Amino acid sequence: MEDITDLVFKGCDELDDLELLAPGGFDLFETMSAFELMDPKMDLRIDRGEVLNSKKAIQEGIIDPKRSLSHHEMLALMNRILRETASWLSGSQMQQSLYTCLLFSSKSLLENNPILVHYFEAFHYLF
Repeated sequence: MEDITDLVFKGCDELDDLELLAPGGFDLFETMSAFELMDPKMDLRIDRGEVLNSKKAIQEGIIDPKRSLSHHEMLALMNRILRETASWLSGSQMQQSLYTCLLFSSKSLLENNPILVHYFEAFHYLF
């Protein structure tokens, strides 16, 4: 294997604005992936740490599936889902918008909130 570090830096020095140093056959999808990598705003995996799922949230007491939500909490949750849906329809990935809500992914967490059960079911029909 040959060290090409100096060659790469020399090539980068010769680049104009908006140019990218890449091997032949490097397409637009790979280009966007290269820009997203290690960028905290773009890379889903950076600084992610432990992923919180509904089972872990219940164990840690973050979510109590037996508790009924107040009207204010239900409206706030409905508003959030509408906002995340608008974000998804505007082009955001579903994993970065709708699926950030733990309650959206597990119907069993809403058993004591029948209004929300039907509200979330309506959104599931959209997808």
